[in-house]
Amino acid sequence: MNYSQIINSITQKSFSPIYLLYGDEPYFIKKICDALQKNVVEEESKTFDEKILYPEKGIDMNSLLCDLKSYPITGQSQLFIIKNAENLRDLSRLETYFLSPQISTVLVLCLHKDWRSIKTLKTKKWFKIINEKFIAFESKKLFENQMPNWISNYIKEKGYTSAFKVNTMLSEFLGNDLEKITNEIDKLTIVLTKKNIDEFDVEKHVGISRDFNSFELQNSLALKDYQKSLRIINYLLKNNHPVVLIISSLYTLFSKLLVLHSLKDKSKGIVSSKLKINPYFFSMYNAASLNYSFQKCTQIINFLKEADLASKGIPISNNFNPKFLQQLIFRIIHE
Repeated sequence: MNYSQIINSITQKSFSPIYLLYGDEPYFIKKICDALQKNVVEEESKTFDEKILYPEKGIDMNSLLCDLKSYPITGQSQLFIIKNAENLRDLSRLETYFLSPQISTVLVLCLHKDWRSIKTLKTKKWFKIINEKFIAFESKKLFENQMPNWISNYIKEKGYTSAFKVNTMLSEFLGNDLEKITNEIDKLTIVLTKKNIDEFDVEKHVGISRDFNSFELQNSLALKDYQKSLRIINYLLKNNHPVVLIISSLYTLFSKLLVLHSLKDKSKGIVSSKLKINPYFFSMYNAASLNYSFQKCTQIINFLKEADLASKGIPISNNFNPKFLQQLIFRIIHE
């Protein structure tokens, strides 16, 4: 089951006896746990029939097994949520319970495993039991190109609409940190008296400039607008925008341009698919491809590598310029 299906089944009071929630995106795990806490145990029974456990504080496995097999004290169901379950001393001791769980108990195991340990996790016998009979959900980080659409859908769920530029600004400023993004959107929905969120709202309430951001920098460079690009760089630096994010944003632009130059079919649909970009950005990339040849893009990639080293305090020559980002903009457009 995917995230939406799991949430829907929970809100419809259709519970699995066991949930295994793992992965490197805590947002989805938290939301599923929140939904279970809201729906499994009635409010008046929570004191007795709902338990949030942390292995770091000590969990006796024998007592846990007895509790899982027992019946609810006051309600119809009981809920056990084990946070950081990867820290349980011997999780495999629960295998026998996984084979025959108590029907009135809902057990939730939250494992904060990163991508390096997911492969190992999936070889465990107890994992296979849960995956085959119950719900095992891998919570994955979203890719950057997925963020604008995800933000748009979240805003729609809140009963609001937004322009694509708004979604891009939020994604660019906040990255793929879903907790931060949803917090900022929730704040906007509280302070706004209208149902449409525009770039002026984001600028006023979130603190992102609608004219001076990484997206506008990409766009001005695509059009070879040196003066505007320089103004944006100076604004970003003045407002302590991370240099690594600026360089990363430009690397994304020119590395994707290399892919665009290699395509035989440069139609909007094909380009958007191959570059993994929203069709909204097609005109920017198309304009940039006319201004920067394949050879020029490879040269710019080298400029960006040099700038990245400079940002880490590793100048590649004795002619190091402390204003290397301003110099970078000049080299991209004029060299």
